[in-house]
Amino acid sequence: MLDKQVCKNIKMVLLDVDGVMTDGSIFINHDGEFFKSFNVKDGLAIELLRSHHILVGVISGKASAALDTRCQQLGFDEIITGCKNKLPALVNILLQI
Repeated sequence: MLDKQVCKNIKMVLLDVDGVMTDGSIFINHDGEFFKSFNVKDGLAIELLRSHHILVGVISGKASAALDTRCQQLGFDEIITGCKNKLPALVNILLQI
């Protein structure tokens, strides 16, 4: 469980995807389509953060329909995908919160 005292100054948690929300594996089918494996436990962590009124977002260098779907399922407040230069995106988010 998250400690309310620790969380009171946290406004947002931003995540990368590959190696953070996934184990880094990519599965490719016979048509060349690729798939990522997401850990279901991330959903609980996101839910806990949101229950403490902490915003949650993702900035990913890659873009995919699977990633967009997973982020929407988890109720992310900020979803930025296909972002090769993450620093300007981060600065923009920081200016908004």
